[in-house]
Amino acid sequence: MMIIFNNGRQVDVRAGTCVPAPAGDEKGRKAGFNQELASASSHQLSTSNIPPPTSTLRVGIMGGTFDPIHFGHLVTAEAARWEFALEKVVFVPSGRPPHKKDYRVSDPEHRYQMTVLATASNPYFEVSRSEIDREGYSYTVDTVYEFRRFYGPEVQLFFITGADAILEILTWKDVDRLLKECHFIAATRPGFQLNRLGESRPMLPVEGRHRIHLIEVPALAISSTDIRWRVQNKKPIKYLLPEAVEDYIHRQGLYRPRDCGVYEKS
Repeated sequence: MMIIFNNGRQVDVRAGTCVPAPAGDEKGRKAGFNQELASASSHQLSTSNIPPPTSTLRVGIMGGTFDPIHFGHLVTAEAARWEFALEKVVFVPSGRPPHKKDYRVSDPEHRYQMTVLATASNPYFEVSRSEIDREGYSYTVDTVYEFRRFYGPEVQLFFITGADAILEILTWKDVDRLLKECHFIAATRPGFQLNRLGESRPMLPVEGRHRIHLIEVPALAISSTDIRWRVQNKKPIKYLLPEAVEDYIHRQGLYRPRDCGVYEKS
């Protein structure tokens, strides 16, 4: 699993080497977080008001297609990092997303490069090639296992995703084992009904219910689908995503009417 750091260095975690994320002045803030994650009530999922204990390293995993990555993804990752006192957030562009088998997705290398460009200015963000370089469909459980093997059993892993995706978690591969390996941070979107998550909670494995946490992020109604549509229809996308990503899209001719994207690597 290759991770690229924002200082330009690339580290192959399969080789067993890693450079820790810079601590900065976050230590003082994190020292105040000493409470365990609370279990949810019978009708509610836990929220982000009780961060995890500080004695254990916490790493966020931001999975997604990122086709393209935009400010909504970045705001969500930063909000999760702050609220849960994460040491870092590793973005993992999907290789072959199993939930989008009926849709065409842009070439993985393009999505990876856009993610690197978008996260370059944040020293707490990293990008991994884990799913891009792995054969077959990109299942979350396989990615989490790979991170677990690298970081070891003492590190707390937090998978960051949209609250709507959490509603589909019962359909994910090996969901029981997945919930044992990592916590989930469910980011709410504009107009999302939080009670839908509470209603779905009884259907989740008992031992994993306390591992799903809610976090509210600024109401940025931005979507990758809308950005692709705008490019296809020659509409502006400025201020919806980082300028470097916008330039990359135009230089590479992505999302034009004849460019539907493919799963295969070029």
